[in-house]
Amino acid sequence: MDFNINFNELYYLTFFFIKEHQLYFFIVLAAIIGKIKESSKQNTFSVWVTYFFGTLFHELSHYIAALLTNGKPKMASLFPRKITDGEGNYRYILGYVSIANSKWYNVFFISMSPFLLLILSFYVYLYYFTYIEESLLSYLGYIFIIISLVFSSLPSKEDFLVLFSSTKSVKVNKFGEIKKRTIPSIINFTIPIILIVLYFLYIKGEI
Repeated sequence: MDFNINFNELYYLTFFFIKEHQLYFFIVLAAIIGKIKESSKQNTFSVWVTYFFGTLFHELSHYIAALLTNGKPKMASLFPRKITDGEGNYRYILGYVSIANSKWYNVFFISMSPFLLLILSFYVYLYYFTYIEESLLSYLGYIFIIISLVFSSLPSKEDFLVLFSSTKSVKVNKFGEIKKRTIPSIINFTIPIILIVLYFLYIKGEI
């Protein structure tokens, strides 16, 4: 009986401590998750388990952006692939979405779509406990989801390569690897940025 009382007291003390020092635990868990992810790159399975949640939302953002901008997404994968450079160095492509219709008007939005996960993480921050009952486990899940979304919001190396390459010459094979690159085409990202600026000026009534 005493053990149960002590356990419950410890549970609630831990919960309220985390709740009161939320920023501190965000930083600590972000560091721990980052370290775990870095250490997991020993085999493909551990990479898949560690990165799956973030990869899911990262690639989903590409897929949805492609659907909305006539990118015609053809194939997607959430399984990591190990890439070596022939000198013993390697890295992992965590997932990919193959786009059949990459054009000047949509390549920016498709490539940079993971940044939208920052908005999603903010909505989780605001409304998570509107639908989820507060508890120690739900609070840890809350912090984990936000951190994972923020980590996954940064476009990958391949995303930037697609953005800064000529849309007519970008070729991505079935494993998500870019096989051909040319001189960066500034039109890929300047025109969409101009359109976004004009849109915000319009809704503010300045144009």
